[in-house]
Amino acid sequence: MGKIIELNFEDIIPNQKSLIPNKIENFLRSYLENSDKKVIVPVVPWSKAPFKKSLIDGHHRVAGLYLLHKMDEKYKIYGWLAEDKHDLVKILPEEFYQEVTSLKKSNFEIKERFNYAKNCPYMNLEELINQYLYMNSVQTMLKRFNLVLK
Repeated sequence: MGKIIELNFEDIIPNQKSLIPNKIENFLRSYLENSDKKVIVPVVPWSKAPFKKSLIDGHHRVAGLYLLHKMDEKYKIYGWLAEDKHDLVKILPEEFYQEVTSLKKSNFEIKERFNYAKNCPYMNLEELINQYLYMNSVQTMLKRFNLVLK
């Protein structure tokens, strides 16, 4: 059975090649209205360095939170460390911010990502984020999405 762990942003290995701005914006708008919830994403140990975690889903949530975390360490990320692909989709405690497609109901695509999570296109999260000018700083990201931190 999987378990909840606190993740270190530097140890997250993305498994997706791109980010879509409006998905980051939608997450940030929702999260910043209710930031008392913990954000959790499904992860598995990375084959090249098991202490690092390969991100199965939640790349947009992780990218947005990563920049917020650089500004203020109160922004944290948690992982659902899955042991197998059937362990990826669980109903987690309500204190965690969850998206229906990732953790509350069975999702074939996410389960299948478990099979190729060890073949990540990047060595770290910054390699993915650095492709986007609007992600070069938290201020630039917030300005792009017309968001203000409380």
